[in-house]
Amino acid sequence: MLTDRSLIIALCVASGFFFLVLLLPLLRGETFVAGDLLAQSFPFRKFYADRLHAHESFLWSPYIYGGFYLHGEGQAGMMHPFHLILYFLTPVTTAFSIEILSIYAFLFGGCYLLFRCWKLGIPAALFGSYLFTFGGTNLILLEHINAIAVMAHLPWVLLAIHRVFEAKMPRSRALWICAVALLTGSQVLLGHPQSVYFCSLVEGSYAVFLMLDGTRWRRLLEVAAALVIGLLIGGVQLLPTMTATLDSARSKPPLEFLSEISLQPQELVQWMNPLLWQGYRFDQFRAFYNLFIYCGGTVTLLLFVWILTRKELSQPRRKLALYLGIVAAAGLFLALGKYNLVFPLYARLPILGLFRAPARYMVLTDFAIAAGAALALDQLRAGEGQLSLSAFVKAVAGFFLLASLLTIPVALLPAVSGLGPHLASPVKAAGGALIVAAGAILFLVSAKVPRVAGSWLAVFVLLEVLCVQGTVLLVHNKTGDPFLLTSPPPIDAPGPVEARSGDQLTLLDYKLVDGYSGLEPSSPVPFGTYQYARLSGARALWSGGWRPVPDPLPLLRLRNRAVLMENREALLNDSNLLAQAALMDHPSVPPLLQEHLAQVNGFDFSNSALVEMPLSLDSSATGSLRAIEEHPDRMVVEANTTGKMLGTLGIRFHPGWKVFMDGRPHQTIRVDGSLLGFVVPAGRHIIECRFDPNDFRQGELASIAGVGGLLLYLALVFIVNRRKEGRADGHI
Repeated sequence: MLTDRSLIIALCVASGFFFLVLLLPLLRGETFVAGDLLAQSFPFRKFYADRLHAHESFLWSPYIYGGFYLHGEGQAGMMHPFHLILYFLTPVTTAFSIEILSIYAFLFGGCYLLFRCWKLGIPAALFGSYLFTFGGTNLILLEHINAIAVMAHLPWVLLAIHRVFEAKMPRSRALWICAVALLTGSQVLLGHPQSVYFCSLVEGSYAVFLMLDGTRWRRLLEVAAALVIGLLIGGVQLLPTMTATLDSARSKPPLEFLSEISLQPQELVQWMNPLLWQGYRFDQFRAFYNLFIYCGGTVTLLLFVWILTRKELSQPRRKLALYLGIVAAAGLFLALGKYNLVFPLYARLPILGLFRAPARYMVLTDFAIAAGAALALDQLRAGEGQLSLSAFVKAVAGFFLLASLLTIPVALLPAVSGLGPHLASPVKAAGGALIVAAGAILFLVSAKVPRVAGSWLAVFVLLEVLCVQGTVLLVHNKTGDPFLLTSPPPIDAPGPVEARSGDQLTLLDYKLVDGYSGLEPSSPVPFGTYQYARLSGARALWSGGWRPVPDPLPLLRLRNRAVLMENREALLNDSNLLAQAALMDHPSVPPLLQEHLAQVNGFDFSNSALVEMPLSLDSSATGSLRAIEEHPDRMVVEANTTGKMLGTLGIRFHPGWKVFMDGRPHQTIRVDGSLLGFVVPAGRHIIECRFDPNDFRQGELASIAGVGGLLLYLALVFIVNRRKEGRADGHI
């Protein structure tokens, strides 16, 4: 059996490989640009960094959708202290690479400290950290960096919760309670509610698990209070995200939308052969990172099964193994989504009904399997490598061996299996089968050769993860300079365009009238249509190639005629259905869309406007609007009119916009379905439009209250404890 030192070196070398690959783009002055990283994450952060450097507000971006509450969307984590410092001090490309690298370093370190807190040896703690950081979903989901950033807090929060239950001294316990609250607040500030929810499932259940171990209700209540305070601390992000959700196409999602990207049972075949399916998944219509469920390979799974069935464990470890087994089973069950039969019963519950893509629950299973495998390795090394296998474990290992070998003829004879479109090449599939078979054989052999179990099983896992996940990282996550990878449309100067793809053009300072985000705003005139492009002043649109928009409407306009808009609610519903269908990769057009758009299609917008309330305007009035000052969240214009007219500035309507005319508050009006408008009386006026959403101010107060409450609690604990110590000294 390898010594602890040798195994630690092997683990450090394997982990170092992944950290080196993550570091290389930073050293080359590049960054990761695969998929959503270039289409969304990097453009968001570029705008964020520009605003920080210009000392301007970053809440509202004029660069997508004709204007967008970017902070409310949340996926840039704009109010997180680390992001504020990082993107203010360093160039955006460097900062983006540092952010990605820091997420994995934070996750790895948290796992190591948590597993050491569970009294695992150094090799086992490093093994579990390696598996959860690089051996499964967290590396596969590199494109969704804010989701991984939230998940990176999970081991740290579990560690703090564990210390709350374990602490004997009031001061120590108070500090750990504060740590739970601050870490939870940090998670919320990163702006990915689904991952916060996933973490809360594990964190809450772990606190209950620790409470049941000693019936310590008070400690459970303290942890619950800390989690609530953490939500308050994150209020400056949480409240805007809730508002943005209500204003988005996801506000009332149908069951079909919620069940999209469920884990089909066929995907479980990946555990018998991770390379059998083309692109790592059976469902060829979905991005592989949603459905590739690799979690460290066959040996890792078998170690997890072994520790669950091990009867000779100490009572604390037996309880911990049982808890991990429950988490793994729950994660897998929920990941099946619409394939678990009871999905319709719980999908409409207040929280469970908020999020799509049930397959992402697999991250819970990943965590449990990684932690369980680390526990198993520690048990093996403590027992001199004795791997006694029950008949059940032998049967599971034999099943993996047989099933993996059976996938070879399936890949060789696609016509017979009927799975041709789903299968990878025979060579690749055979390689995956041999890896699984070799792992199963090694596991069975290790029961007969003790020195194999405690060391070489771990080494095999290290090499397999390097092979499989290293390929994923190197092949499917390309790097480059985001600015050089973006080509401008053929128009004279940066101006409004409709790209019908990602947000990359914003890197070149082009403003898009459509966009790509997690919370696409609702609009009665659907994004991506010619009607919306023209209404928003687009000068060019993409339709298999760039073409100019004939007679684009000006952004700053005064109109003297207002007509009530018909079918607004029906159009909103149609638009939301279109947006949801696009996210589901099942493009479909609502059957009555063109009928509902009849008024818009035939309307003359040159001097008339569609409004939602009766307006009395001077039909003979003329006038002009001139921009005086323009910032992302603020615009000042001068208006000169001969009569009462309706003005618009090309800004998308949002309740957070406030209008001031000659220094006094003025009513805002939704114009043409989605534009910010206001009535201008006759004469010369200075009009200021300012984005100042109430939810952000309320969120600020909530965050201040959370931090203040935490400091007050800490002060009270220390004061009371000092007084008790003083009384005790006085009695001596």
